[in-house]
Amino acid sequence: MLERGDWTGELHQLTKDSREVIVESHWTLIYDSEGKPKSILVVNTDITEKKMFEAHLLRAQRMESIGILAGGIAHNLNNMLTPMMMSLHMLKEKFKDEQSRKLLTILENNSQRSADLIKQVLSFSRGIEGERTPLQPKHLITEIEKVANETFPRNIEIRTDIPENLLELV
Repeated sequence: MLERGDWTGELHQLTKDSREVIVESHWTLIYDSEGKPKSILVVNTDITEKKMFEAHLLRAQRMESIGILAGGIAHNLNNMLTPMMMSLHMLKEKFKDEQSRKLLTILENNSQRSADLIKQVLSFSRGIEGERTPLQPKHLITEIEKVANETFPRNIEIRTDIPENLLELV
C-alpha cells in the first residue's frame, strides 16, 4: 500500500446481519498537503452473486465434460457389447439343453440390461431430456434382487424385506 499507493483484491467479509459476502476491494492511499499518507479510501463492491454464477458455470462445464466422456465410454462399450449379444442368439440356437438355455438366458438378460444402461448414458451425454416418472422403490428392489439371484452362486441366499407403505420416488 505504502509503496504503490493503491491495492485491489478480493476479500471475504461479514455484513451487519452476519452474512458472508465476497467483495472486490479497491484501496487508495490519500495524502495530506505535505505528501504524507493521511488515510485510505476503500471502495468495496459486493461480487458474491458474480462468484456464485462463475462457480455454477464451472460446474456446468465440468458436467458437460463428464457427459462427453461418458458418451465416449458408452459408445465403446456398446461396440463391445453388440457382438456379444449377437453371439448369444447364435449360441441359443446351437445349445438346446436346459442348463445351457438357462445360462444363456441369464447372459442375455444381463446383456440387455447393460445395453439399456448404455442407452441411458448415451441419452444423458447427448443432453436428451428424459421424461420424469414416479419410481416405485419396491419394483427397483425386486429387480436388483432378481439380478443378484441370477448372478451369485446358489448357496448365497438373498432376502428382501420391503415395507408395504414404501413411498414412491419422484
